[in-house]
Amino acid sequence: MIARLAWRNVWRNKVRSLIVIVATMLGISGALFIAGLMTGMTNSWVQKQIDTELSDIQIHLKEFVIEEDQKFFFDRGEIEEALEPLSSSIRAQSFRLKAEGLAMSAHNSYQVIITGVEPNQELGVTNLNTYLKEGVYFRESKRIKQILISRKLQEELKVRLNSKIVLNLSDLNGEIVGEAFKVVGIFKTGNGPYDQGHVFVLNSEFRSSLKMEEGNFHELALRVNPEIPIEEHEANIKKAIPEKYLAETWAEMQPALKMTESYMDTFSYILLSVVLTALIFGIINTMLMVVLERSREIGMLRSLGLNDRKVGMMFILETIYLSLTGAVFGNIISWILIRHYGRIGIHFEAWEEGFESFGYESVVFPMLEGNFYLIVTILVFLTALLASYFPVRKAIRLDIATAIRN
Repeated sequence: MIARLAWRNVWRNKVRSLIVIVATMLGISGALFIAGLMTGMTNSWVQKQIDTELSDIQIHLKEFVIEEDQKFFFDRGEIEEALEPLSSSIRAQSFRLKAEGLAMSAHNSYQVIITGVEPNQELGVTNLNTYLKEGVYFRESKRIKQILISRKLQEELKVRLNSKIVLNLSDLNGEIVGEAFKVVGIFKTGNGPYDQGHVFVLNSEFRSSLKMEEGNFHELALRVNPEIPIEEHEANIKKAIPEKYLAETWAEMQPALKMTESYMDTFSYILLSVVLTALIFGIINTMLMVVLERSREIGMLRSLGLNDRKVGMMFILETIYLSLTGAVFGNIISWILIRHYGRIGIHFEAWEEGFESFGYESVVFPMLEGNFYLIVTILVFLTALLASYFPVRKAIRLDIATAIRN
């Protein structure tokens, strides 16, 4: 009976109740949509780093990780033999050569990280080929040395497709070597800092510049079975490879990525707490007005034998009904919006350059895990309980005779 009476009381003043419900609905749906937008932006950024650069797991010599010197290379045969028992869990692998150098043109120069790749292997590990804006992802040619550069570096060096640029670097003997490469492809990943500082060449051509023997490499990038936790893959690889090697997941190589990903959950809850705090004061104000308007009615009910517990429960239920009704509609609206824009994306072309300077895509696909909606509903319920304290306290402290007389 108390529950039915409380629901009817909610709609005695339809305008006031609708204002509270709509305010709650807009606050919840807005907070959830912004949380979904930020989560989608961050997840896209993290996934792009994995797909274009890091892969799932990388293996190096420990000295190479510390000093990043090209003289710390490993033998391909040794590492392949160690990983042979784990071949069923490794989806793709790519052996790379790496060195720092100076990319020079007739107009300018820029310090870059040079990565030597085997195209067929690299296509299974990264998706750089999907970001090509001009040219090709390497081609069969023995006449020229080929290089892929980014749109950012192209603008910095003031070159174009088929132009020649010179890479200056130190070989394994410490001697400065200058090699001319022809630009066969220009890419743009949308990650400005990464694009500007990286170029890609063929392993076979880069090896001669470094004066490195066949079969030696600096880095092995792996993509593993996603159905198994990456930590389990890492533990198995560490057991299989010799002590001198270091295997790291993408989160260990770039802790900032993992930190940013976890920070988004914190951001979502902070944003939601701000909305719920505003909701508390709005509900308290509304329910105190209800108590004052219905003081005579409350006095009559209490004089007829309705005890304080039932009077308090009636106002608690009214507060919960108001809050949860708004929360449910807010959840539905945010779910529809996130689902819609998660499919077509939200375009920020006007701020594309600013987004790229931080490594973010200018097209954002909002996303939010389903359990977050349940958590929000529970938090709104708890907020309603908290907000009902003052109205209930006011209602049960009314003097019956004074309430009826006034």
